[in-house]
Amino acid sequence: MPLDMPLDENAQFELLNLRTIVNSIGAHIYAKDLEGRYTYVNQQVCRLFGLSRGEILGRDDNDFFDLNEAKDLQRYDRRVLDFGETIECEERNVIRQSGEVRYFSTIKTPVRDVDGRIIGMCGISTDITERKKLEVELERQAHIDFLTNLNNRRHFIELAERELSRALRYQHPVCLLMLDVDHFKRVNDTYGHKQGDKVLTVLAQTCVDTLRDSDIAGRLGGEEFAFMLPETGREQGLEVAERLRKVLAATTVATDDDEGNVHFTVSIGMCLLCSECDTVDTLLNCADKALYEAKESGRNRVCVG
Repeated sequence: MPLDMPLDENAQFELLNLRTIVNSIGAHIYAKDLEGRYTYVNQQVCRLFGLSRGEILGRDDNDFFDLNEAKDLQRYDRRVLDFGETIECEERNVIRQSGEVRYFSTIKTPVRDVDGRIIGMCGISTDITERKKLEVELERQAHIDFLTNLNNRRHFIELAERELSRALRYQHPVCLLMLDVDHFKRVNDTYGHKQGDKVLTVLAQTCVDTLRDSDIAGRLGGEEFAFMLPETGREQGLEVAERLRKVLAATTVATDDDEGNVHFTVSIGMCLLCSECDTVDTLLNCADKALYEAKESGRNRVCVG
């Protein structure tokens, strides 16, 4: 049948139905030629790019995505076009038109002619951006203390072990601080647990603001916090600990009724990486003993284990 022969009524109806289905599916459906140029896109792709079908066809991914993302897409495409693979993958795309970052679960498969030769490819990409955001948030919640937004105890130890391994490998100094709020029960009894939580939140943010980005901060539980300071020896560690102590002693937390301020102090125990303390557990135990000494010596001070 000549290619330019008009379609009969049934064929036109089937084609219309097919187009309706393809454009109604909540997925991005497209086809490309051997050079990676778009030969077909459904309406979802047009909406993604913010362009009409005519503005997309005949162009390749370099026109629509950031350079690095386009290269990744083309690498997958070449596996389909050059080797006839059908692949499933997850793709991260930065849409050039909007600057938006989107994630897709994609299936790509070759298109062959009647002789079995590859003449192009087609792909179906399902937007999984919201699922990715949820996964990231769930992972964050698994790692973060909900009250202070610091690392929780488990994640702090994981990060500390990673840093300690690096320090041991390269023989770099590491300092660990353990901090506890003095007379915190008195704060709760006097002002209530809600105000006590506010004190912990302010304390955590003040510590983050005072420390370096490379330092690891965590809430171990209750009013007890720990900080691992990479590339930090005794003298510098003491300077950091004293700075934290003084900054927190000067910090005030307004009461909920705005009729006063809560003042508090902290005690800090410090331990350095050495032959006797070369694991996170031994560093924490050493710092905990130094913290106990600081408490017994009158509080609002720094002691070294």
